[in-house]
Amino acid sequence: MTSIPTSDTTFSSQGQLFELARVIGKGHGLVASQSIKRGTCIIEEFPIVAVQPVASEQKLNMPLERQIMALSSEALKVIDELYHDPLKVDHRLLDKSRLYAIRMAVFRTNSVSMGEIGQYGTGLFPLCSRLNHSCNAKVHHSFNIATGKETVYAVRQINKGEELVTSYIPTAWRTKKQRAELLQQGWDFLCTCKVCVGPNAAKSEKRRERMLEIDQALAMFEKGLRPVPGLQIPVTERQALGLSEEMLNLIREDAITDFQLAQVYRECGKYSLKSGNIEKAIGYARKECDVERYCIGTETAHMKEGMKGVEYWLAHLLAEREKIRANHHRRGNDKKKA
Repeated sequence: MTSIPTSDTTFSSQGQLFELARVIGKGHGLVASQSIKRGTCIIEEFPIVAVQPVASEQKLNMPLERQIMALSSEALKVIDELYHDPLKVDHRLLDKSRLYAIRMAVFRTNSVSMGEIGQYGTGLFPLCSRLNHSCNAKVHHSFNIATGKETVYAVRQINKGEELVTSYIPTAWRTKKQRAELLQQGWDFLCTCKVCVGPNAAKSEKRRERMLEIDQALAMFEKGLRPVPGLQIPVTERQALGLSEEMLNLIREDAITDFQLAQVYRECGKYSLKSGNIEKAIGYARKECDVERYCIGTETAHMKEGMKGVEYWLAHLLAEREKIRANHHRRGNDKKKA
């Protein structure tokens, strides 16, 4: 298991792009102090404390206790200023130390998953842990195992005075009820963002319900399952491409510009390739490249495995195109000889 570096002194943000401010209904949040362009790296920082994936609460407590006890007064002050959910206080720890029990609750309340579904564990960050949630994010946060840092990029133009909000969960193809359940279970709050309760919430909900249907249909197609009543499951790669492109239109209509958009471009590219349209696949990969760049930057060596990074996916597609051209050229020569 890769060891995650921590730091109680290096907190990095780009200039004075934001400030900590009170946000109605949310306590505190990070608010833009000037206009921020899409693709700007806003935050890049090591965790104060981090734990690798653990199987039990007891195994979580032990490494956390050692790290917290070794922190500087500066880092402890950062932790003590973060909000904690009273329901996350482990009352068994109160006998040991009330302050320690609260600091552990701070970690449980504000810790951020590092890597896809927390594959590298969870960490508490000075700034990233202060980001509030929205079902239509303005920033994207991700963990780079190669650098050991969590980064935050603007995924759209952010105006001065707007809050920097990210998505705690994948939101594009989940209904309001599903999102609410996940947020309640993980963070114990009810989302009141514009997607959930705004004037266009009903239209957004219809789009996301349809995206959920498409996501389920494509998942069943990949597993080779038979059609079920009420769910249109594709039977060919071309039909799967059609559904992927419908999802792309829906995600654009809902103005979702974070990494979920890159994921849909990948699906479109994948099914374009399988349908025999290499040029279309390359076109989608180039669009995915643009989205990935403004979501996570250009340091993507950690995404080479499985071609998770679009740089490696695009290189694969270009190589495939060269093979196709070489085969066409060879067949042409064979016909001339015949």
